[in-house]
Amino acid sequence: MPGVSALVLRDVQLGPAPSWWPPAPGWWLLALALLVLLAGLALWQLLLWRRRRQWQQHFDAAIAQAGCPLQRVQQASELLRRAALAQQPDAASLAGEAWQCWLAQGVRKVDARALQLLAEGGYRRQLDQQQADLACALARQRFIAVMVGR
Repeated sequence: MPGVSALVLRDVQLGPAPSWWPPAPGWWLLALALLVLLAGLALWQLLLWRRRRQWQQHFDAAIAQAGCPLQRVQQASELLRRAALAQQPDAASLAGEAWQCWLAQGVRKVDARALQLLAEGGYRRQLDQQQADLACALARQRFIAVMVGR
C-alpha cells in the first residue's frame, strides 16, 4: 500500500460537553409534576382555610344573636351538641365526664371551669360575662375543629 504511510492520523477529539439548558424532557416532566403537586397543596389549604372561616362566621353569628351571657353559653352548647352528632351519631348519649372528655379532645388549652360551664352552664340561673367568654372561646375552638375535620 503505497499511500498508507503518507496518511497523518490524529487522536480522537471529543465534542463539547452538553449544556445544562435546556434540560432533558424527563426534568421538564418532573418539574411539571412538582408544580401540579404544589398547586394541589395550595388549593387544598385554601379550601381548608375557607371552610374554617365559614364555620367561624357561623359560630360567631349564632353567638352574637344570643343576648345575655347565659344565652350565649346555651347557644354554644347547642352548637357543640349538633357538631358532636354530626361527627358521631352516638354523641347524643354523652353526659357528664364523657361529654367533658369529648369537649376537651383536640383543644390546645383546656380550662376545667370552661368545660364544666359548657356541660352545665345552660342550666344555671345566672352567669357573668367573663365565665361566658371563657366557655364560648373553648366552645368555638372545639366546634371549628370538629366541623372542619369531619
